[in-house]
Amino acid sequence: MTIDSLAQQLQAAQQEVVASLASATEHELHTALGDGEWTASEVAAHVIEMQAMWMEKIANADQEPDLARSHSEIDRRTASVDAHSGDDLGAITRRLAESCGRTMDILQSMSSGDLGRPVTHGHSSTSGTAQEAAHSLVISHLSEHARQITETRQAAGRGQ
Repeated sequence: MTIDSLAQQLQAAQQEVVASLASATEHELHTALGDGEWTASEVAAHVIEMQAMWMEKIANADQEPDLARSHSEIDRRTASVDAHSGDDLGAITRRLAESCGRTMDILQSMSSGDLGRPVTHGHSSTSGTAQEAAHSLVISHLSEHARQITETRQAAGRGQ
């Protein structure tokens, strides 16, 4: 697989997230489906934080092949979600565009040879290549959260 084909897949997944947020109301953005569930704005805050972070870890796998998040990275994620959970659609859209651009820049700074690097992920020692990690930790992750945002918005809209 080439960087260009991976970039096309990344861009498609990023567009799924953008589409999942299109025309969201404040109620849809800030209503959780239940206790312990994230609102659409919290999911968006996570997406904004995670995609560039994972892609950067993948890009630097030659220096650190274990892609597991450190405790400080987990704390940063939590703080970012908390800090931006109340953002309005305009702020979410701006931050998402910046994050998508940064993630794409990181990917395009890599070479196709970088995609074959071996990586592991965390305590389970799941192993694979950087390309597989880009698919599972970024591209599929984005698509999964786009569906989650859509489902959360739909359920919040029915509850009005």
